[in-house]
Amino acid sequence: MLTQDDLERYQRQMMMPEIGYVGQQKLKNAKIFIAGVGGLGSASAIYLTSAGIGTIGIADSDCVEKSNLHRQVIFSESDIGEEKAEVAKKNLMKMNSNIKINVHGKIDDNIINTINDYDIIIDCTDNFSARYAINNACIAQRKHNIYGSVVRFEGQLTVFMPSGPCYRCLFPMPPAGVQTCSEVGIFGALAGMIGTMQSIEAIKLVVGKGEPMTNKLFIFDALNGEVKYLNLPKRKGCVCWK
Repeated sequence: MLTQDDLERYQRQMMMPEIGYVGQQKLKNAKIFIAGVGGLGSASAIYLTSAGIGTIGIADSDCVEKSNLHRQVIFSESDIGEEKAEVAKKNLMKMNSNIKINVHGKIDDNIINTINDYDIIIDCTDNFSARYAINNACIAQRKHNIYGSVVRFEGQLTVFMPSGPCYRCLFPMPPAGVQTCSEVGIFGALAGMIGTMQSIEAIKLVVGKGEPMTNKLFIFDALNGEVKYLNLPKRKGCVCWK
C-alpha cells in the first residue's frame, strides 16, 4: 500500500492517468538492477530513486575520481577516493529514504545469480566483457535488458526483450578499433540524457504504458542534433539463440 508520504511525494506523476495510484504501486513493488554507476548509471539511478522504485540494486567496483565529476552527477568533490557503489547508495538515500538500495560488487560471470531477484536490468557499463556477461545473464533469466552507451558526442539506446534480439545480435563480436571514453572523451550532458532515457524505459516497462524502445537502436548525435533509428532484428545465427 502507498503511504501518506508516498501520496505527497509522487502526486505530480500520479495525477497522470498513465501512472495513477496503480502505476505508483507497481513502481513501489519493482526491483531494478543498475550495472555501473558512472555517467549513465548516475542519471538513471537518480530518476528511478525519485520516481519511487521500491528496490534498486547497484553494482560498481570502482572508486570516485576527479575526472568522473563532469558527468557522474551523483558524486561530488568530497566523494573522491570513495567506493562508487557505497557513495551512490548514501546519496540516493538522501533523496528518498523510503526505498531500498542494495550494493553489489564487481560485474562478472556471477552476474546471473546477482540479477536473480530483480525485474529489469539497466546496462550502464562501459566495456564489452561486462555487456556480454549481462546479456547472457538476462537471456538465461529472461530479464529485460535496457542498454545505453555514450562515446564522444554519440549516444545509443535500446531495450533488449527476453525473447530477443539481444546485445550479441547487435555486436556478435567486439568491434575492432573501438576506442574508450578514456581515450577519446565523452560529452557529460549526453551521458545524463541517455541515462535518463534508460530510466524512462524502465518506468514504462514497470507500469506497462507506452511503447518500449525494442527492436530498434536509437542513435543521437549531440553535436549536430541528429537522431537515427536503426532496425534491430533478431540476428540469424546468433550464438545466444541456437
